[in-house]
Amino acid sequence: MLSVLIPIYNFDVNQLVSDLLHQCQNENIEFEILCIDDCSSLDFKQKNIGLKKLQNINYTELKNNIGRAKIRELLAKNAQYSNLLFLDCDVEIPDNSFIANYLKNKDYNVVIGGIAYHEKPPSNKEFTLRWLYGSQREQLSVEKRKSAKFIHFLASNLWINRDIFLAIPIQINLHGYGHEDTWIGLQLFERNIKIEQIENPVFHVGLDTSERSSYYINLLRKGVFNSYSLRYLDVEREDLLATYSDKYSFQKGYEVNDEKLEAFLAYGEKEKVERNNDDLKKSKRQITNLLKAYIARGLYNSGAYVQIINEVDPTVLKAVEVINDNTFNKLAVQYK
Repeated sequence: MLSVLIPIYNFDVNQLVSDLLHQCQNENIEFEILCIDDCSSLDFKQKNIGLKKLQNINYTELKNNIGRAKIRELLAKNAQYSNLLFLDCDVEIPDNSFIANYLKNKDYNVVIGGIAYHEKPPSNKEFTLRWLYGSQREQLSVEKRKSAKFIHFLASNLWINRDIFLAIPIQINLHGYGHEDTWIGLQLFERNIKIEQIENPVFHVGLDTSERSSYYINLLRKGVFNSYSLRYLDVEREDLLATYSDKYSFQKGYEVNDEKLEAFLAYGEKEKVERNNDDLKKSKRQITNLLKAYIARGLYNSGAYVQIINEVDPTVLKAVEVINDNTFNKLAVQYK
């Protein structure tokens, strides 16, 4: 009947899984809840490991991080039922009728329940921008979601037929927040597959999306990115410029692969920055992106650095969109 699919990365999902388990049991349906951890830090794995003991729950951990697109595909392939319900790990079920509301619409191939944000701004001001963005750009009424078609498609609360989902080719080279979701929506739109929009939201509670660990900050503070990139370019500059004639081709084609990353991390250890593997898992994307940006600056100019940083920085992308929407003038956010 129903496979609930939850990709996990650095989040405690015990409450979410417990709520879903009770609701599915109350509906007296055949179901499973599949949870795959995408190589989270050890403390979150320890929090979630107890899920293995629960009936109808399948919890597994990956040794390497594979990203949002691939882990969704993996979950779908492992699912045994034709109805899939994708939920992000950092959401909260608002009431006891969540599963029942989806079951009322089970005859549709694709159903979007929506996303919501709590009315009160977060007490931590660091998360205000994310809250503002979500409240204005993601929390949409059914009518607005219908008119937007695939533009504001969100897979964080998605009911979809298994065969339809697996027929969509995954895109692993999309950068920036939410682009994987837009891709899924576009593919459904191009295939003329009806998307049913209903009022059945989940609350997005995981506002802390920072990947800046203490290890990342130590590498930055001690100048490891700068000094390593200069040494690297002393050796590789000529070959890189022959391969990438300008910053645009470099941005598109150059990759900090595992071998290059390992060389950088080993250099950091020589510079007295002790390696922290848990922090590395959390900050790997930030570290590789920043290293690429430093190399680009040394090869071309500061504009190349900014271009690469902004391409994948979710805070910058949200900030640009919020500013363009005039959100700060529309909302008066106050703190006591």
